[in-house]
Amino acid sequence: MERDLDEEIAYHVARRVEEEIARGVEPTEARRIAIRAMEGIEQHKEACRDMRRTTPVEDLIRDLRYAARSLLRSPAFTAVTLLSLALGIGANTAIYSLIDKLLVESLPVENPRELVMFQPEGYRSGWIMDRSNVSYPLYRGLSEAQDGFTGLLAERSDNASMEYNGVTQRVAIAAVSGNYFQVLGVRPAAGRLLSPDDNRTPGAHPVAVLTHGFWRERFGADPAIAGRSVRINGYPFTIAGVAQSPFNGLEVGGTLDVIVPAMMLRQVTTYGDALESRSSYIFNLYGRLKPGVTRAGAEARLQPLYLAQVEQDVAAAGARGPSDDRWRESKVHLVDGRRGTSRLRSTLQTPLTALLAMTVVVLLIACANIAGLLMARSAARAKEIGIRLAIGASRRRIARQLLTESLLLAAAGGLLGLLVANATLRALVAQAGESGQRLLAVIGFLDTRVLGVAFAASLITGLTFGVLPALRASRQAAVHLKAGASSERAGHVRLRKALVTAQVALGIVLVAAAGLFQRTLQNLRTTETGFEASHLAQFSLNAGYAGHQPAGTAVLFDRILSGLRAIPGVESATAATFPIFANSHVNFWLEVEGYNYAENENRSCVSNALAPGYFRIMGMKLLRGRDFAASDARNAPRVTIVNETFARKYFPNRDPIGHRIRLSWGLGTRYSYEIVGVVKDARLANLRDAPERNFFMPLAQWDPLNSAVFYVRVRPGGVSADIRNTVQRLAPAIPITGYRTIEQQIDRLLTPERLVASLSLAFGLLATGLAAFGLYGVTAFSVARRTREIGIRIALGAQRSTVLGMVLTDVGRMAAFGIAIGLALSLALSRYVESQLFGVAPRDVATLAAAALLLSAAALFSGWLPARRATRVDPVRALRQD
Repeated sequence: MERDLDEEIAYHVARRVEEEIARGVEPTEARRIAIRAMEGIEQHKEACRDMRRTTPVEDLIRDLRYAARSLLRSPAFTAVTLLSLALGIGANTAIYSLIDKLLVESLPVENPRELVMFQPEGYRSGWIMDRSNVSYPLYRGLSEAQDGFTGLLAERSDNASMEYNGVTQRVAIAAVSGNYFQVLGVRPAAGRLLSPDDNRTPGAHPVAVLTHGFWRERFGADPAIAGRSVRINGYPFTIAGVAQSPFNGLEVGGTLDVIVPAMMLRQVTTYGDALESRSSYIFNLYGRLKPGVTRAGAEARLQPLYLAQVEQDVAAAGARGPSDDRWRESKVHLVDGRRGTSRLRSTLQTPLTALLAMTVVVLLIACANIAGLLMARSAARAKEIGIRLAIGASRRRIARQLLTESLLLAAAGGLLGLLVANATLRALVAQAGESGQRLLAVIGFLDTRVLGVAFAASLITGLTFGVLPALRASRQAAVHLKAGASSERAGHVRLRKALVTAQVALGIVLVAAAGLFQRTLQNLRTTETGFEASHLAQFSLNAGYAGHQPAGTAVLFDRILSGLRAIPGVESATAATFPIFANSHVNFWLEVEGYNYAENENRSCVSNALAPGYFRIMGMKLLRGRDFAASDARNAPRVTIVNETFARKYFPNRDPIGHRIRLSWGLGTRYSYEIVGVVKDARLANLRDAPERNFFMPLAQWDPLNSAVFYVRVRPGGVSADIRNTVQRLAPAIPITGYRTIEQQIDRLLTPERLVASLSLAFGLLATGLAAFGLYGVTAFSVARRTREIGIRIALGAQRSTVLGMVLTDVGRMAAFGIAIGLALSLALSRYVESQLFGVAPRDVATLAAAALLLSAAALFSGWLPARRATRVDPVRALRQD
């Protein structure tokens, strides 16, 4: 037989019982009538017993069929449950997939747990790209002397231009030590990889390795790619091979395309001298621990070797005297390197953690909603289940069938959740702008591990909120066949109300958090920057792509600035080494004339190199002294301008004009700069942090000059086409990159805050909707249970307004308890979001009050609909109910 007959019999008997009771027949008599009406009932029961002697697979298929038919008979219940599950599971799956890739997953290399990353602490004097970087001579010194590692590797990333078959494009390139792939344990997908022999002599081995993704994208996965020739920054290279997938360098979320030997640095950049410079801290340093060597043990062995290298750095920089003895306190720390580095990770770690917490709360609210729905459904089916028990079905059989329905719902909700997860990821990509494509490259599609998490979430949800209702329904269904029995016990009603109260409380937490993040985003957008951002455009040029050296680059950039200023509609133009609002800068270890440093005081200061007119174009007021001029050329006396914070720190009671600062970089040469001006503070790195101690140098005196960011103040109307044409005419071999307005740059800077604000708002509204629906469901069910009572009250003369107030009072009580608990939770959890806020207190009264008001309005509306229905109860029909 195709159908499970005892299930069909139970369904039709239950329907007949309900029809007879509606006609006024007593429940016991109605049951007898219904059973007598079923012809051949004994034969049907015998058929049911025969069907029990089937295989487990057949039983499962039959259970699934009946579960599907049962759910289709209740489309409203099924739709709401699936929607709740899909939203809860989908949101969690999307955020978890991001966290898994950026924060959890290890690099795709051999035994990634053995990798460590070097993080120096202490003396640094020179060109510091990042506080964790080291110089190449230091890497070589440690690599030759260490004994706790199977190998050390160095990596330096940058951009370059690559020409192949007459087509030139921008690529991300890494200059690495020769043992790079050997230490990582990465194998080739085609050809060969770099070896130590490729990195022994500067400029001797122009070979390159492609990453797997770039090979597929640019070369169509050509299996004969090895041996082909390309030009990188105008220099000929031979492609040696392709790295295996999915390896893409040591920066998670990066877009590495080409890997070359570090000894080819001079050919692919304009700062090739850094290979011999002990004061150019531009390389990341990794190591693989030897078997049996712990990180702490390797660090202890490394300290004297590192200190010996620092001593050579000090000697190369020419530092002398007692004040420089602090270099002896320098240390190197070894940190877990299995997850590599990631700018995306540092930017999105805290926002993603906050969003994950929000999605978990959404899932909890959805689960509470589903639990209430299942309880109501089991109560509504009590008579049907009781009749099935009476005609021979076992409690175990009933519980199994109900549990099958719950698991089928969970599975369907999980599948829909994958669609929601994919849509959420696409929304994240859209919100992230240019970084979104990197995010998508990191995540790919939902992989096996993420799919497993989605499946586990669906299974746990189905079991958690399917087992208890199933067992309860099978145990107590017979009670509901008694005349006048309530369809649900008071204890179960209280449990449903408690679940709704919990939904309101969690909804308050999410809505309050959404309000705080929205206000943070608004405060950041309106914060005072210290310069004029309107009608200001920027773009980048890298002369190193065309093989220009620093001296020629300075002349070229001057010519381009003159051309830009001559464009109709352009008010003025200038340039700088590092862009604003990109968290991009360079640090130098300074000595300031006349300032006595305290013990262990940080000497690092942020710097940027600027073309003349930068402060005027930006609207940054020059407080005293002079601006940079064309006379501040490459070979002219070196000068600098400092900001207010710098002047207050080092010259609290003196005029800084005329004093000197000293630093060393390049090949260890020490430079002395005369302070010629003081400029007003401005937020240049980001919008959150107060201005740092900044000093600025003339662009022409920036020794490794190879690229610059150009700023153009334009009149309303836009002249981007004229700007591009002018640059192309003056520098046809150099592509324009990153053309955008400063307003667009601010939007890029605020990507994490915008992600959190927009998604938290969506989650807050979703939580409000789920809480409102939960209130509506429990109130509507309560009204249905009390229909007879309400009818009696109306028959005895109760006013409709009294009935309305009675129902709304119950709703208000649940909402009030939920809001109170939610506000308490918000206050208790506020400290966890404090680091993400700006310009608003984590316990902001106005935000909490707005959240409470929103949930109160939603509760009032959701309770008013069933309350109004209660006022329209017909007393005569109500009194005829059992």
